[in-house]
This record gives sequence, C-alpha cells and structure tokens, in this order.
Amino acid sequence: MPFIPHPFKWGGVVVRRFSSLPSLLALAACSRLAPAPAAVPPPLARADALPPLAIVPVTAPPARLEPSARVTWAYRAGAPLAAPPAIAADGSVVVGSVDGYLHALRRDGSFRWGYTLRGPLVGRPALAANGDVFAAADPNGLYALDPDGILLWVSSVAGGVTSPPVVDRQARVWVTTGQGTLLGFSGHGGVVGFAHLGSGRTVGPAPLDDQGVIFASADGTVKIAGHPGVLRATASAPLFDLEPARDAFFVLGSDGLSRFDWPAGEERWSRTEVVRVACKAPALVVVEQQGLRWLSSRGEPLAFVRVSAGNQRPIACLRDGSLLVADETGSLVRLDRKGVRARVRPPTGRLVSLDPTPSGLVIVGYRDGRVLALEPPG
Repeated sequence: MPFIPHPFKWGGVVVRRFSSLPSLLALAACSRLAPAPAAVPPPLARADALPPLAIVPVTAPPARLEPSARVTWAYRAGAPLAAPPAIAADGSVVVGSVDGYLHALRRDGSFRWGYTLRGPLVGRPALAANGDVFAAADPNGLYALDPDGILLWVSSVAGGVTSPPVVDRQARVWVTTGQGTLLGFSGHGGVVGFAHLGSGRTVGPAPLDDQGVIFASADGTVKIAGHPGVLRATASAPLFDLEPARDAFFVLGSDGLSRFDWPAGEERWSRTEVVRVACKAPALVVVEQQGLRWLSSRGEPLAFVRVSAGNQRPIACLRDGSLLVADETGSLVRLDRKGVRARVRPPTGRLVSLDPTPSGLVIVGYRDGRVLALEPPG
C-alpha cells in the first residue's frame, strides 16, 4: 500500500507522517532512544552591568528606651478621682472619689480611714495645720473632720458650694456659693466672714500668706476678705486665675499675666504670652505656648526651656527649684533653667495631678482612681 507523508511535530521536530502502522512504530522507538536536547543556560552577566545595591541611609539613631519611674507605693480608690489629692505637711494624703468617698492615707500609702459625703466632692479637700480636713460636697454640704476621720461639723450652704474650700493662716475655711457670696467659717463651724461677689463667674478664693483670702469678681475687681487691709485693684476681664505671693499677687486674664504689689494693689508689669503660672517659689516660672520661662521679680525673662507643658498638664515644683512636667508623650520630664535633666516613663493612664511631699516623693493622681508615690528622676 503506498504511503503518503504528512508533516507533523514529534517532540518539537517536524517529521513526515506515514500512513503505514509499521513505519509509525519504528519512528516511535527511535524517538524514545534519542536524548532530549539540553536547555542552554543564559549567558553570565558582567559585573559592571549589574544594578547597584540599594543602600538605605540611617537618618536617626534608634529611639532610646526611657527607664520606668520608681513607684514607692500605690493605692486604688475604687472609683475615678473627683479632684487632685490634698497633701499634708507630714506627707499623708486625703483624696476624694466621684462616689463621694474620702480616702485618708498614711505617708506610706496605707489606708487610714474613710468617710462618705452626701454628694460628689467639689474640688480638692483642704487641710488645716492641725490635721483637720475640710471637704465640700455637691449640692450644699461643707464637712469638717478631725485627723482621725471623725465628723466635727457639717454646714448646709444656701445656694450650694461652687468652689473648693481653702484654709487661711487663721485656720478659717472659705468657700464661694451659688448665691454669689463668699463665706468664711471658723474651725468650729460658725460663719466669721462674708463678702458679696455678684451673680457672674468668680475666681478664687486663694489664701494669702498672712491672713485672709483674695478673690476676684466677674468684672475684674480684685478683693480681699478676712484681712484688715483694704485692696483696690482692677484687672482686665475675664480673669482665669489668682496666685498670691509674699509681697505680691498675680492675676491671669485674657491679656496675659500681671503682677500687682501687695497690699497697695498697684500693677508693676505684665506679660501677654503667659498661659498660666507653674511655680512661684523658689523661682517664678510661667507656662508659655512653646515651653517654660523663668522670670525675675520685675518680669524680666531669665531662661527658657522648650517643653510641651500645655494649659492643663500637671506640673510639680520641687524643693531644689527644678520642675517635674508631664509632657505630650506621657513621660515625666525633670528640668531646670539649664534644660532637661531626666525623663522617666510612669505607669500608663491619664494623670490629673503631680504634688511634691516634704520627704521628696511626688504624689501622682490618676483619673481612674489610682494614687501613686514616685521618686522623681535625676
């Protein structure tokens, strides 16, 4: 039988197709015996033709880990803090929580006594030199307790208490009321001082170094109560804060900080960049937008340290003249007029206060109800 060749591919080679079966079988046998063609390796690239290695420049050293703050003792109130703790002269602590409970702690942080107020606490408790504790509760209670937590007296304040209590040098306790008045109480609960403030917002009261308190009305008029002297001073309204000093007082308003002589009431200088007063002693330190500035008694700038202190961040003024500041990163920064001395990382949480104790520790209040004693760094 004649064969007719047809072209087709076998193993990648074009061959002729045969129509006879014996020819096909012979061709298949030959194909299995023939070795497969080896793959040709690609040519080696020349060294000078290779792309250069990608080198990533190091722009900054790795971040240094800050040491953790040394915690001397810790206490948990069981409820969020209503206000910063009050620190006594012996280092003991009294703090109130939002459930209306007062916690008294010994200087080592151990629980001493507790007392339940009839209402949430209004601001920080006040401590007298003899250890008596004064606390205001919303809506209208002013409480006095002895150093052992025993109730001495309670007064119902008409209009309600609108300011934290403060104790002056004569052991009188002062509060403002919702009726626009300032009331002073003796250590036995009797009313011994009165001043009319008006219906607008007031600033103070703040205790003076000798006796009595200073306060300001909404129109910017600064007054005193419980003091034999007469003060006639007016500052630009609105006012935000009052800070009395030994021979002067500072008024913080919308135009900045002003220093007035005491008791004459004459304005000596003002600085518009000031956000608040950080420390009055042993040096005058104010908070500005970009950091902390040291000022002389005449308002002259002495030094400046750039740090994010802010308007509300807690600051502690330490006995050696340095400051402990909670910055925006959550660190505690110790600094003086020469710059930053040390940084530490405190336990996490929202800090509400930093208060130094006579022993050199710093009491830290947390919003969630924790109270800690830390050793300041550096």
